[in-house]
Amino acid sequence: MATIVYLDVEDEITTAAARIRAANAPRVGMVIPFGSRVATSRINFRLLAREAQDASRRLDVVAPDASARALAASAGLPVFASVAEYEAAIESGEAAAAEVASGPAAMPADSSGGRAVADRDGPGTPSKVAAAETLAMAAGSQRDRPGNARQARPAHARPAAAPEAAAPAAGSATASAATPTPRGVPVTSSSSRRRRTGMLILALALALVLAMAGVVAAVALPSADITITPVLEAVPPVSVTVRADTNATAVDPAGLVIPATSLDIPLTVQGEFPATGVSVQQTPATGSVTFDSINTVNAMPIPRGTRVSTSDGITFATTDSVTVPRATVPGGGSTITHGTASVGVIAVSSGPKGNVPAGAIDQVPSSLAAMQISVSNRSPTTGGTRTELPKIAAADVTAATAKLAKDLEGSLATALADPSLAPQGATLFPDTARMGAPTFTPDTAGLAGKVLKAGQATFSLKADATATVTAVDETPLRGMGEAAIRAAVTPGDQIVEASIQVSVGQGTVGEDGTVSYPVSATALQHRPLDAGALKSSVLGKTEADATAALSSYGRVSIALWPFWVTGVPTSPERVTLSIQTPVAPEPTPTPPATPTPRPTKAAATARPSPSGASPSGSSGAVPSGSPVPSG
Repeated sequence: MATIVYLDVEDEITTAAARIRAANAPRVGMVIPFGSRVATSRINFRLLAREAQDASRRLDVVAPDASARALAASAGLPVFASVAEYEAAIESGEAAAAEVASGPAAMPADSSGGRAVADRDGPGTPSKVAAAETLAMAAGSQRDRPGNARQARPAHARPAAAPEAAAPAAGSATASAATPTPRGVPVTSSSSRRRRTGMLILALALALVLAMAGVVAAVALPSADITITPVLEAVPPVSVTVRADTNATAVDPAGLVIPATSLDIPLTVQGEFPATGVSVQQTPATGSVTFDSINTVNAMPIPRGTRVSTSDGITFATTDSVTVPRATVPGGGSTITHGTASVGVIAVSSGPKGNVPAGAIDQVPSSLAAMQISVSNRSPTTGGTRTELPKIAAADVTAATAKLAKDLEGSLATALADPSLAPQGATLFPDTARMGAPTFTPDTAGLAGKVLKAGQATFSLKADATATVTAVDETPLRGMGEAAIRAAVTPGDQIVEASIQVSVGQGTVGEDGTVSYPVSATALQHRPLDAGALKSSVLGKTEADATAALSSYGRVSIALWPFWVTGVPTSPERVTLSIQTPVAPEPTPTPPATPTPRPTKAAATARPSPSGASPSGSSGAVPSGSPVPSG
């Protein structure tokens, strides 16, 4: 039994080594998937073999990729094409021993029983470690290993030992008698011991030959595995002001403008207001008077509008023309027959004062008195009235409109406080609220001076208005900050996506009612490296010289194989150089910077070029920043 370890494609060799050390069984089967980083270099398998040896573990490699199995076998590790094949090999250890004993010619290439596989650099040469492990398993060591649970799946139970393997030591007649013997195959203890002894001698001889071959291969085929992690530099930070415009229909990165929404808020208020004015309604008194003439000479015409009055000055005017006939003296006697004529009168001044009793009207104009004409009302005058009604004064209209305007403002404040007013995902800015001119019902132009009905002391007035307020969807602001920091990346450099930090400040309302946001952004950048050119620049160099030549491009890690090799091989095929993706540090929130003018000229800084053999061989002037449009 063995512990089976499954690697991911992205797992590094350090992870694989840690999994070997953490295994709780003496035998470890490591499953290598297609495209695994570990399977990119034979050095990795050699390091894993050395790690297993230091940890007193037996390491087997299970890889569906034939090239990965070839690299593992060339590093001296037993290889298998599948987990099922590996488990079958564990369960049939005795059969594997018999297969090795039959000789190399009987073993097919890429054996699933853990036997040697030809080295890719020396076809036909069996791996020393694979052969030694296989022979040891055939000699019985595999039979004596304890079973272990395999990671992430239950382990298969080891099958019962073969009769010969399960037999007790020679000399125990009782045990031998109890052991079943296959029909037609005589088995004795002495023949079994001779068989195991021969296999052990063969295994030791083969291991010695393979060890010598391995030493020769190690000296003749050195290799180097080089990793470079590029240096990260800060992109010049940017601070811009983004404006929210209600007239914009789309995001404008160049103009630093995002759309804003203007919301209409209909408002209606009304109220009852007192009428403080008074309208006096008066009617004049009417009646009739009789003119009396003792003038015996002439008839006297009385024109319409002739004024007569009472002794206390209440004046009436005739409503028609009349002629008073002359007086007569019948029979020449001493008695005079008066000439009389009656006509209607109306009080000159309206009101109840014109209501006078009979006989109160006795004053005529002096011209009529000179003609011996007098006047008198035989009946009282009536109909003179005075009524006071409420009236809407101009001051009442002014007070009412002012009150309704204030009520409209209160209604607007209530509407702005309603969270459902703003569209979903948008921020409302109450300071941008503007109210249009109200309209009143009824029209205030003819309201002042209006007389109300008797008993009506108030009047109604309604005001309607429409207010607008700005709402902004702030989602595009981060994108504006990212666009600004990307524009500031040094030409030729590459931004580290995970390092981009954008800070958006609080939106503020300007005097013109527009909303503005301060947006700042920072990021890290690195110069893309040419792995081929860098590898060519260090071929044949010592480890120290190669490290010095590459250190200006980033952190350098060089692994040489075997351990006594001191320099990078001259053959490109023996050197693997990879560029490690730089990892940005954990972002730390920063407050938004106050927008400041960006420089229009970029400073130049000298940076190493990855295309030359040495950093000092060439340099490039690259700008540290670029202009960012400001709103």
